[in-house]
Amino acid sequence: MLIFMFGMGNAYAADVRLSATGGNGKIDLSWTVNGNLRGVQVMRDTDANPSGRQRLAILAGKVRNYTDNSVANGRQYWYWIKYTDTNRATGNSNAANATAGSNDGSQPIAVTGVTVTPASASLSVGSTSSLTASVQPANASNKGVSWSSSNTGVATVNASGLVAGVSAGNATITAITADGGRTASSSIRVLAAPKPTPIPMPTPIGGNPPEKTVRVFWVHPSDVPADTVHPEGIAKVMKEAQRYYKQELGKTFRLNDPVVEVVAGQHPRSYYENTPQWGEKYWYSVANMQIELLDRFKLGNPDNRWLLVGEISAEGDGAGGGANIGWVMLCQHDADGSIGIGGDMNRWYGGMVHELGHAFGLPDSTYTDGTPMSASFYSYPNTHFTEAQKNAILNGPFGSFLF
Repeated sequence: MLIFMFGMGNAYAADVRLSATGGNGKIDLSWTVNGNLRGVQVMRDTDANPSGRQRLAILAGKVRNYTDNSVANGRQYWYWIKYTDTNRATGNSNAANATAGSNDGSQPIAVTGVTVTPASASLSVGSTSSLTASVQPANASNKGVSWSSSNTGVATVNASGLVAGVSAGNATITAITADGGRTASSSIRVLAAPKPTPIPMPTPIGGNPPEKTVRVFWVHPSDVPADTVHPEGIAKVMKEAQRYYKQELGKTFRLNDPVVEVVAGQHPRSYYENTPQWGEKYWYSVANMQIELLDRFKLGNPDNRWLLVGEISAEGDGAGGGANIGWVMLCQHDADGSIGIGGDMNRWYGGMVHELGHAFGLPDSTYTDGTPMSASFYSYPNTHFTEAQKNAILNGPFGSFLF
């Protein structure tokens, strides 16, 4: 029987109560929390059925309010807060609804203009970049905007201004104000993603690596070709994390040679992405990967021989990853991040340091405190463990692995 430190439904989730208030060109949301949250997602729909709801924002667990400016006056909207608490249990708030429109009888303040930042950006195929629309004046009654792309074959954009690279080329992303139809644009250049070189790389057989090491797997589904780019990229991330732990603790963990074991998955990508495991779809890809690795390599959870890291080139809508004591489990965006797709490398270095912290036994920080166990890992390398965190790692369940 496997016991995981992840949210596996709503049995132990915190309680979140949501309320919504309509205003002129906006709806203000606020919520109360009984418990501690790790993160929240603001979800919206135009009816009470949550099956078609869309995500508006991802927020830190300490946030308690949000204003939706992308609404039309006179229209009713329904909202939910989808959350993960600090025990990694997940849940949803009650549904709250409100109708956008002036609630104080004042005269509306017209929009006079809009700007989009950045005015230009470059991204790789398969990666994303956020644009921000600023409506003038700042006190305009209706700050709602919609987004469009001049070439959806090159780049698409969602309702929040998140641009996704589709193929190499150029596109113009335009924001249009709901009031007055004012426009502003950003020039987007999409670059071809690095192309992995397919080579035959069988599943490792015949002997295990040394014990008391960090053992790393990259799983490519049966319909995703093996390559050398991803193992090399993941190894680079692991070596940087190894360096950082030495800097912070005076000790660090051992890696194997080669650092990454390449595993040919037993199933196509769609199997990992769509076979239900652990409740939410967020976990499907990494859960199916871990189940396969546990069986094929006769691993434990945790395993006192190795601290284990698994990454898989599969993801699916809304997928993610995480860690528990002795295990780090990450999906495609982390594997691709290791080869420079989807943001600056420091984001992926910091992310690995954060997840390894969980594998060594550290919990999430309760606020953004400058340590890699909080959202401060996005500021890597300008983030540091506290003395208490260092001692917890050194004296924790895998502290003896450090040298």
